[in-house]
Amino acid sequence: MQLTLAAAPRQVEPAGVVTYTVVITNTLADRGLSGLVVSDTLPLELAYWPAGEGEFSYLEVERRLEWAIGQLAAGATLTGTFQAQALAEVSGQVITNTAAIVSEEVGTGGGGQCGDHDHRGAVPGRGLCADAHARTADRHADGHGRAAALPG
Repeated sequence: MQLTLAAAPRQVEPAGVVTYTVVITNTLADRGLSGLVVSDTLPLELAYWPAGEGEFSYLEVERRLEWAIGQLAAGATLTGTFQAQALAEVSGQVITNTAAIVSEEVGTGGGGQCGDHDHRGAVPGRGLCADAHARTADRHADGHGRAAALPG
């Protein structure tokens, strides 16, 4: 199984909106997987930005987005998106957001770890976690941002 997470734009103004794209692929050629959920606990520098109907549901108390995929056929790929807003007081920082796959077949139990974020059932080291980075512009005293490129 493969999971990728990408942020666009990679450079965002404070209070700007970032679109995250999640791609999940069943790399098994001979069988489907079931009970799949993509889980993403937003870092404190981001706030969920509801953008209409989508694949993800938001659990506000936990600050967690979940995408209940259910079944994924052998060799199949699914793509989902959600948006988050960089907080206005976040300036000149790289924000790392992490997503994980939660599944009875891929990892069970409560409390796997991906980076600094907890995800139910995530198993590090098996390709089940994915990070995306966005950098907020530096905010000057005059209120204007200065763009800075992200490394790599």
